[in-house]
Amino acid sequence: AARPAAERRAYVREPLWVFGFAIFLVGNLGDAVGLTFTPQSVITPIGSVSLVSNLLFARLLLGERVGGRTLGAVGLIIGGVISIVVSADSSCTAHTVSSILRRWQRAPFLAFAAAHVCALLATNAFVARREAEMRGGPEGARAMNTALLKPRHKQQLRFAYALLGSMYAAWTVLLTKSIGELLKATVRGENQLERYEVYLLLLGAVVSAPLQVHYLNAGLRHFEALFIVPAFYSFWCFGSILMGALFFSEFDNFEGWQYGTFAAGVLVNVAGVALLAGRAIDAVAVSAVAAGEMGLGGLTAVADGELSAPALATRGAPRTTADGA
Repeated sequence: AARPAAERRAYVREPLWVFGFAIFLVGNLGDAVGLTFTPQSVITPIGSVSLVSNLLFARLLLGERVGGRTLGAVGLIIGGVISIVVSADSSCTAHTVSSILRRWQRAPFLAFAAAHVCALLATNAFVARREAEMRGGPEGARAMNTALLKPRHKQQLRFAYALLGSMYAAWTVLLTKSIGELLKATVRGENQLERYEVYLLLLGAVVSAPLQVHYLNAGLRHFEALFIVPAFYSFWCFGSILMGALFFSEFDNFEGWQYGTFAAGVLVNVAGVALLAGRAIDAVAVSAVAAGEMGLGGLTAVADGELSAPALATRGAPRTTADGA
């Protein structure tokens, strides 16, 4: 049954969300182990299998339509990721706190990190402004409604949610790999846990990981999974690979063909994201929000009173998309 927005629980109090977050943590433990033995630029793209599973679950559980445009976009993204993996350096690394700190002080990484943090803060501020606008309805501060946004801001916001989550995720990967390298050195007999810098890195990972989940979840609450998940993944893949390349010097031993293959993979990924981003936000869902629809017709009816396209589809409402489905 539908509940008024004021009575709905925050997503962090939903048992299903908590269960999903627990799975996320277990998966990240596996990533942490893999990152200690494999370059960041190799481990990150392997997650592309989630795009395939996302298509399956979005269709089976959420009822989202998967047209030729979506399949083509995801195919390009996965193809680009494969090219990146093929061109990557697969050598193992070994670091201590001292070597990690020296890498933090390298000029190229410092320049990239400063630009990345500035972009992250600017995107965070943009999202906060748009969310404040979405709270402008009669339901008060807890309810957020994308129908209150201008169409241009709505398109920008769904892009920003995916981008912001991916930016936090890139830092999570870098910090997790750094911690894993130090734990590996400790297990091999060089105790690194006596240095306070280890716990600063751990604190950073503890902060960034929940934030990436929060903004990914926010994007999924307001927009379709078939855009948010692949876009988030692609942005994260690029950012994480570049961050790992600059920090851990993962491109230093590249040959000519590797640079070419890597660049081709990046271009193919960008093409896939651009194709996927062309999907129109469902006009029927927006109309339903404007008309005050509050029913929960499917798994993707969300806590702010909006109905996603799958929810409307299960109730027999007509649907218009730009996906060719």
